[in-house]
Amino acid sequence: MKLGLQRWNSHGFGMMSLAISYHVLMPPCQIILPLFLSVFNLIIHQYAFAEIFTVRRVHWLRAQAQKHRWDEECTLVRYEMEWTVRYFLHKSRFWQSAPTADLTKVLPGQTAYAQRKAAMWDKLARDADHSFKNINKNYKSPL
Repeated sequence: MKLGLQRWNSHGFGMMSLAISYHVLMPPCQIILPLFLSVFNLIIHQYAFAEIFTVRRVHWLRAQAQKHRWDEECTLVRYEMEWTVRYFLHKSRFWQSAPTADLTKVLPGQTAYAQRKAAMWDKLARDADHSFKNINKNYKSPL
């Protein structure tokens, strides 16, 4: 038999004790602890289990929050795709009506500039709409 002193820490219970244990020279799996040490180990294992459960619960809650953020982001991106195309269409219509909005005489150069801007915005709207259709199968085209 071997007499040894072991220091046991309760990992949060705030008490530290010295326990005298007698180890028989056997493989470690066959050591039988005294009853008070077995109860103490049970308390330690229950506390460790509760701590691990808390850590896993916090990890799960964080992962769930991250999933909700990504779901919200996907919804927002779908709407932003529609808003982008609608904005391009709005600017195209604005430039199409720009020469007629002014009651004064419109010069040919101003009309050509407005038509070029309207065509540019219309092309942007059509290109964006085409790209968004290819990227997102749930995309609703405003065209």
